[in-house]
Amino acid sequence: MNEIVHYVVLFIIQADNVLIKEVIVLTKPTTLLDCLNMSQKIKDLVAVYDEVRNLWIMEHGSGTLIGHTCIQDPTKM
Repeated sequence: MNEIVHYVVLFIIQADNVLIKEVIVLTKPTTLLDCLNMSQKIKDLVAVYDEVRNLWIMEHGSGTLIGHTCIQDPTKM
């Protein structure tokens, strides 16, 4: 979990069922563990949990947040 990662990718499904990958570039060295913790905070900032439907709905109505991942860029190693 101490690997350095460079991007957070949010996976969003739009109302028309199109999958969007929103890439966030990390500007400082970030470990995988820190990235995963940061991803949870980002999710809380950009989406609202709907308990009835058990979904994370994007704040601006662009779709449903279905997941996130942290990515390492080999060219930046």
